[in-house]
Amino acid sequence: MVKVLMLGWEFPPIMSGGLGIVCRDLTKYLVKNNVEVFFVMPYVPEGFKTHVKIISANKKLNVSLKELKELIKKNALVNGYTSPEEFEKKVYIIENITENFDKKNLKKLYGENLFEEVEKYALSIDKIVKDYDFDIIHAHDWMTYKAAIRAKELTGKKLIVHIHATEFDRSGGNSVNSYVYNIEKEGFEKADKIIAVSNYTKNILVEKYNVNPDKIEVVHNGIEREEAKITYENEYLKNKDYLLFFGRITLQKGPEYFVEAAKKVLEVKKDAYFVFAGTGDKVNEIMNKVLEYGMHKNFYFYNKHVNREEVYYLFKNARAYVLSSVSEPFGITPLEAINVKTPVIISKQAGVSEVLQNVLKVDFWDINKMANYMANILKHDPLKETLAEHSYKELDNVSWDKAALKVKKIYEDLL
Repeated sequence: MVKVLMLGWEFPPIMSGGLGIVCRDLTKYLVKNNVEVFFVMPYVPEGFKTHVKIISANKKLNVSLKELKELIKKNALVNGYTSPEEFEKKVYIIENITENFDKKNLKKLYGENLFEEVEKYALSIDKIVKDYDFDIIHAHDWMTYKAAIRAKELTGKKLIVHIHATEFDRSGGNSVNSYVYNIEKEGFEKADKIIAVSNYTKNILVEKYNVNPDKIEVVHNGIEREEAKITYENEYLKNKDYLLFFGRITLQKGPEYFVEAAKKVLEVKKDAYFVFAGTGDKVNEIMNKVLEYGMHKNFYFYNKHVNREEVYYLFKNARAYVLSSVSEPFGITPLEAINVKTPVIISKQAGVSEVLQNVLKVDFWDINKMANYMANILKHDPLKETLAEHSYKELDNVSWDKAALKVKKIYEDLL
């Protein structure tokens, strides 16, 4: 049995994005394939049990799982996309408005900013590597790389870094954070093997980080083929045929391209409806753009954290899901939409486009083509139904079991 020290920043239900879901599902199938996983998180609430051994990098908090989930849901402090300024603001909010929460514990938990939290996480690894017996180190994304490199130095064990998004994806190639970039680059240099979630990401590593392509293995993400149980209902969206944008409303996700395409759709289909679900630093900008174009009656902003049942509802009832990302290493959400038989329009700049054929693919900047696809799905039932049926069948080939076997093979080849 291979024993893995896995370093991650989130794990459901303590999560703020798709990375947590990937960690949960990948480890589930690694365990099924006879791999033992010790998963290190920045902090763990009392009573947190799952299919892997969860290790807290910092002292456990005297707080219930429910309370911690609420804090994460409302403030997303464990989000790798949080800037130092946002981090400080969110800590301030928790300190000042959260009732029934021990502020002393809060001070023990959080540093002054996200970067300090990353440093704290790295320092915790010294004791952990002494307390656990493992064969290999597997680190997810830049927040864990300092700890992973330290673990390798202390033990001499081989290191795999798993990249789910680069600083070039998060920034759209603009204003790259040098601190994050340097951590990523050091992680890639010190790693014995790099797992990229797509060939799209592999190419970024080669071009932007000067990584030897022979060092990189591509392992596409998978999807859990579970049946969505939906009891939630949104009265406002009931009986509306809408096109859905779901995700962080940030530069990376290309929300402005969705709006520009919607404007063109409304020129040919005046009753078209569009839903934005998610939060992010561009929410106000996007709302103002919708108002400027006079489209507010055709838009609904679901400006809140969306739980899993709400996600299923939004996907299930959408006419189509549109992923307009400027740079998307993989993209789990199109698979989730297809899993409830909703067709998708996806950016060619998304890694998930490498594993799907029965979808409509478009360059994020090609507003005319995106609008044409959106309008045709709204107008033509046969197109919608054919795409939904055929893409759903494709999910049989996009499994976590296959992904886990590839990862296990990487482990075994390094040992």
